[in-house]
Amino acid sequence: MSAKPGKSSRPDVGGIGISNPQRVIDAQSGATKLQLAQYYLAVGDWLTPHLANRPLSIVRAPDGVDGESFFQRHCGRLKMPHMRVLDKSLDPEHARLIQADSVTAVVEAVQMGTIELHTWNARSDRIDRPDRIIFDLDPDPA
Repeated sequence: MSAKPGKSSRPDVGGIGISNPQRVIDAQSGATKLQLAQYYLAVGDWLTPHLANRPLSIVRAPDGVDGESFFQRHCGRLKMPHMRVLDKSLDPEHARLIQADSVTAVVEAVQMGTIELHTWNARSDRIDRPDRIIFDLDPDPA
């Protein structure tokens, strides 16, 4: 899982060049952008079956977890060629939805500042029929 130098001297993780690889994305743990990309590559075989065939919302935090973050679920002008762009009819009022069907797309999302991946509870081919439920239990800070 070690990074290999790419054409532009960016470390290569699963075919994706990682810019600013030493950028600390979590000051508390010291985790870097490169380490997050390597982690997702390492767990890709377990992760991608849960992501594939489902629209995706990503949380991007270009300045790390302590900086400003935002949800994104439409491709807009974002350039991620390995991310699948879904049919416009699924959300006609907005830019096309995105979907990560491969670990390469996930690593590419990390390159773009993604720190979290949230799938929809329905598959993109049956968007109106959810087939799973997720309980997000956030503990009380006290």
